[in-house]
Amino acid sequence: GEEKAEELAAKYSPEHIAEKIEFLEWKIETKSRGRPIADPASWLIRAIEKDYKPPATFRPKARREKEAEETARHAEEGARRGFTHHKIKARPWDAVDQVKAMTAAVGRDYGIRIDPNEWFETPATTVRIDSELRDYANVTCFEDPVPKKHPEWYGLLRRKCRVPMAIHTSDTALILDHVRRDGVDYVNVG
Repeated sequence: GEEKAEELAAKYSPEHIAEKIEFLEWKIETKSRGRPIADPASWLIRAIEKDYKPPATFRPKARREKEAEETARHAEEGARRGFTHHKIKARPWDAVDQVKAMTAAVGRDYGIRIDPNEWFETPATTVRIDSELRDYANVTCFEDPVPKKHPEWYGLLRRKCRVPMAIHTSDTALILDHVRRDGVDYVNVG
């Protein structure tokens, strides 16, 4: 372990190594989109040596924090103007940070609707995020957390999650399919 660390430090710049460490931390933090890293140390060595590139969805921690602060400023402006609810576009890697920042800025009475546009992708990711937001009763629903073509997933999510489920569609057949599977609390037809 120590010899390998010295070898990498001698061969690669501190910036290169720091970039790969942040990429690894992000993968662990976001649960690697459902695929856990079995051996983080070995993954990090390969990432440094083979110059793994993060996906387009990767956001460095400083950028994620800045984006959450910006969302909080939008919530503050909305609250000043008399709004009581805010719909955010969130992804698995930033939903929790956005909710925490907004709630810290405007309080727990300000409602937050999370619309990931299906980017939570799986029930497992949605349940994890719901669990991380268990102390935030101001989250009023997940709108389209997973692909709408899976109404059975929405039924499962309604049983597993505290946060209510919503779909955004004007397709009456799809709406009825979700209703039949007990998979929807709200429908946004606008």
